[in-house]
Amino acid sequence: MNDEIELAEYAKIVKRHWILACLSFIIVLGAIIAYTILSPKVYEAKSLIVITSQDQANFLLGSSAPKVTDIETQKIVIQGSDVMNPIYSIYKENTFTLNVNNVKNSNVIEISVQSSSPENSSTIANHIATNYINYVTTMRTQDAESSVQFITDKIKSYDDEISALNVKLLYYQDLGNSTSKDDRIAYQNVQRELTAKGKIYDYLLEKREEAALTASLKSTNVQIIEYASVPLTPIKPNVPLNVALGAILAIGAAFGSAMAAHYLSNNPKKK
Repeated sequence: MNDEIELAEYAKIVKRHWILACLSFIIVLGAIIAYTILSPKVYEAKSLIVITSQDQANFLLGSSAPKVTDIETQKIVIQGSDVMNPIYSIYKENTFTLNVNNVKNSNVIEISVQSSSPENSSTIANHIATNYINYVTTMRTQDAESSVQFITDKIKSYDDEISALNVKLLYYQDLGNSTSKDDRIAYQNVQRELTAKGKIYDYLLEKREEAALTASLKSTNVQIIEYASVPLTPIKPNVPLNVALGAILAIGAAFGSAMAAHYLSNNPKKK
């Protein structure tokens, strides 16, 4: 009952000072609407990248062991200088905001770009995605080419060792029946060493072919699964939210101004 009486009293106070309350409501709500209208518009565009466990080269070579990809590391790579410097050479760094996140702890990476230009936001997002894929492809190709060179050097070394062992083997074979016990033991040791190095030699040849295939394919385990499109509406300012909050604040201001006027009218300053 007391609450009803208090509410009725408050309503009378607001009604008594309705002009001031209306002016306060209009001023506050108008100020927030004006702020919303005059605030610079911000657009957001997103491109999606997936990092798979295997690339084309691994598939062709029959590799069944999945590669573990550190998503957090890849997010840092995307924001690194190798990927972003070509972007900064076209667009100033302070003209857009970049956010890189993985989608729900998956292998999908979301590249989000916010800009005052809807066209720039989508163009930059797609440019970053393309730069990242080119970077990964280049790095994997360079690694494969380095592996080819390393294995080639090892093959050359083993080739020299095998040639030297073959010379020793022929030497002991030429001795015929005149070989001593020590010569026969040495001959057997050379045969075993030659067999072991021959297996390693064949293994290196196989690996060099695999590395050469990887380098020639310029393969990558990164793909763009969704290109950013030009956003039609801005994400900032949020007009419905701002108007709703503005209306709440305006109601509060109207009520507060009426209460303040009532207090001042009932409590005049003493001379």
